[in-house]
Amino acid sequence: MRGGGRSTQGNAAGLDGATLRDRNGRALARWRATRSTGSGDNQHTNLARTIAITKEAFAARGLHQAWERVIAVVVQPGVEFGNATVIPYDASRTKKLAAFAAAQGGRVYEAHSTDYQTPGALKEMVRDHFAILKVGPWMTFAYREAVFALEAVEKEWLGAARGTPFPA
Repeated sequence: MRGGGRSTQGNAAGLDGATLRDRNGRALARWRATRSTGSGDNQHTNLARTIAITKEAFAARGLHQAWERVIAVVVQPGVEFGNATVIPYDASRTKKLAAFAAAQGGRVYEAHSTDYQTPGALKEMVRDHFAILKVGPWMTFAYREAVFALEAVEKEWLGAARGTPFPA
């Protein structure tokens, strides 16, 4: 869940654990749970249980106002990548989860492992309420390459002169 507080959770769309975050993305708590052996047909049922248990845990700790700030639950929507493979998003496998999210009053999913998905697949994920897309190695690599490119531009423009000092 994204929000304020701490809880327990079940399994939803391959979710083994979760991180509670506030609206600014700061991690507030993490937890792990036992993995469900259920099929894709009961993912939304497991997710409903996860949300109910989490809401109860917030209430038990007097975190009613924090619960109102929860905006998302972390899930793994079936997309993966490895050294030589990319498993693309398949909207047909997440229809029940998408319908469940639509009924949750504005709450959405945070999807992990979305690196290397096509622009079309990312649009489909957002359409299906996977509105927070987590990327890792690909985005890190692209950022690193951009920084190195900027360094090369600076060296070409300034030559041996020192770069612009920025205030600390």
